[in-house]
Amino acid sequence: MAVTSDDLVALTELETGASAAPWHVAFGTDGACMSSCLIVKNPTRGRIFEPLDNEWPSDDVVAACLWQNPDIVGPDDRRSDANARLMAMVRNHLPELLRLARIGLAHESEKSD
Repeated sequence: MAVTSDDLVALTELETGASAAPWHVAFGTDGACMSSCLIVKNPTRGRIFEPLDNEWPSDDVVAACLWQNPDIVGPDDRRSDANARLMAMVRNHLPELLRLARIGLAHESEKSD
């Protein structure tokens, strides 16, 4: 699927309207079998959070890719962690990806002229 100039405009608007980068992946767990895979704004990668302690990053959470064990929120393919890492990495690199896509689109446009 080729990226169009309309796609780039839409992606730029989404990037501008989203929480600022960088995003990070964090995990939560507690004794009641609650678990989570989160995308957060602050650099908490590799840390484990307890939902009821003072360090729970509720105001930093951008998205939850997994919530509860057994899952209340989570994909049926069990790829919550990979999905979270993908979303965080794409968000963090989106400005450069958009720049490169614009260059590619301009190059394709020149070739067709």
